[in-house]
Amino acid sequence: MSQPLINLVIPTLNVAPWIERTLTSVLGQDHPALDCLLIDGGSTDETLELAGRFSDSRLRILVRPGLSHAAAVNLGLAETRGDICAWLGGDDLYFPWTLKAACSIFAAFPEVAWLSTLRPAIADPHDILTGSVIPGFSCQAFLDGRYLPREGRTVSVRGPITSLRPIQQESTFFRRSLWEAAGGLDAAQDPAADFGLWARFYQQAELYGTPVPLGAFRVRPGQRSAAVADYQYAAGAILESIRAAAGWTPAPGEPVYRGKKVVRREVLAEDVRWAIVEHEFADDFAI
Repeated sequence: MSQPLINLVIPTLNVAPWIERTLTSVLGQDHPALDCLLIDGGSTDETLELAGRFSDSRLRILVRPGLSHAAAVNLGLAETRGDICAWLGGDDLYFPWTLKAACSIFAAFPEVAWLSTLRPAIADPHDILTGSVIPGFSCQAFLDGRYLPREGRTVSVRGPITSLRPIQQESTFFRRSLWEAAGGLDAAQDPAADFGLWARFYQQAELYGTPVPLGAFRVRPGQRSAAVADYQYAAGAILESIRAAAGWTPAPGEPVYRGKKVVRREVLAEDVRWAIVEHEFADDFAI
């Protein structure tokens, strides 16, 4: 089965201590169907020098001083033409199997418009990983506020305060048709532009989960995503706006949600095989 081309955008700004590890995690994968575009917003450290040492036809580098994170992602995906898209921070990581797994799932199931992991990982400054579990994805759970960060809740959001953990951007892949229908990232929604994008994606298609870990978010001093309270406030405002437009009232108590996940089947087969499974989940556990 032919593999669809993956377009990956890596926005960077002064990530010299991390960029080599990030690019190695991407380009170290034996996956030829990749167009990786690094867009630098004007780094004053050694980010560009270190990135330029990678001699790989799958990697291109653009320098656009002053370009914001959201604008860089929008530009990068406008400069590419493959069917499967994603973006990765200049300090974050993929796993050795990430591209193969994501690509084979999209190739096997045309109905999957976007995909994310149910096993998000976090990398500390020493590349030591920790993981967590998201029991499932559903549009109803999203509208109920279940994918808002559970830390730093400083904004009043109607509905349950328990969280299933946020949809991990570093582990999310999507079809170009969905990206174009959603209109890309809205910089006015920063620092929760990804949450706003997920909301518009959900207006078009259900999110499929997979228990396969796909990416790791880097935790380090001074990163732009460190202000959880600011993200929570912006995401909460986006959610309330969507609820008002949809006339949505969060479900009381502990509702049971229905979702779809893509799991491995016939693990010992010579090729990689997948199956879509419908399942129920509630709060922090699957049913």
